[in-house]
Amino acid sequence: MPQDLNEIYQRIFSKADDIDLDSDTRLQDLEHIVTLGQGLLDYNRETGLITLGHSSVKTFLTSSYIEQSDVPQFMISESEAHNTIMCTFARIHALLEYPLLEYETHNWPLHIRNENALEWDHINGFLSTQYHNCCGSYGFWISFLAPGLEPEVIFRSAPLYYAASFGFAPLVKALILQNQNINFEKPRGRCGSTALEVACFRRQKETSRLLAEACANAFAIGLGDGFDAIWWASKNGWDGVVRIMVQVEIEKGFSLEFSKNHIEPLMEPAAKGVQAVALNQMQIWAMARWLSQ
Repeated sequence: MPQDLNEIYQRIFSKADDIDLDSDTRLQDLEHIVTLGQGLLDYNRETGLITLGHSSVKTFLTSSYIEQSDVPQFMISESEAHNTIMCTFARIHALLEYPLLEYETHNWPLHIRNENALEWDHINGFLSTQYHNCCGSYGFWISFLAPGLEPEVIFRSAPLYYAASFGFAPLVKALILQNQNINFEKPRGRCGSTALEVACFRRQKETSRLLAEACANAFAIGLGDGFDAIWWASKNGWDGVVRIMVQVEIEKGFSLEFSKNHIEPLMEPAAKGVQAVALNQMQIWAMARWLSQ
């Protein structure tokens, strides 16, 4: 637990039989304790409290020193630590009183490091609870991230949608690698968007890039009347992501006929106020034609 500088000093420099510490035996500046700690301690000057430095704990537990010490059982590799955090959340039904529950809820996907079969079994087991009563542990997770979301929306929205929406790139990558027949275009969420569309709309650049590279349709608009993913990516200034999207569409047969069917309707007078989209799409079409030459 946090302690103030004076308490730390008393513990470090006092002997069991000390009765008093006079001015000659005390440090003149107690903050020297922080310096002597060489990164082991964090000092908050506003509260006057000292805590262990997070980086120091990690460095110590992953060091070779502890392996040779009297307590080698406490040594842990960085990859093992990530895996433990990720798998712990997968058992969320038993952890409702877990002190790190809020942290785990928002960050467990970021601890996915190895998309191997063993790790995927834990991830998939957790995500599959979506089809249990009240959407199971998966539903608890999503409702924690998006309070007020209707259960039926959670039920019909596959994990890829929310992983993309909240920017959980490691989870998106694992879902893509482990699901050969994954459906990128099925509309999900409250507004009926595709995973790539919502990722671009919410400015989740890394998840957008992963989905684009996996050949998700950049022109899909889901069930809504909104703008497609390539429009949002262009609006966000993501030239690299837009280029990936265009190259993918070229490989899939992006052509003048496709452009005529998809883009020209946006240029009609009653284009629902999206003339800017039409111009943007035409610029993208021109870029695609240039790349295909």
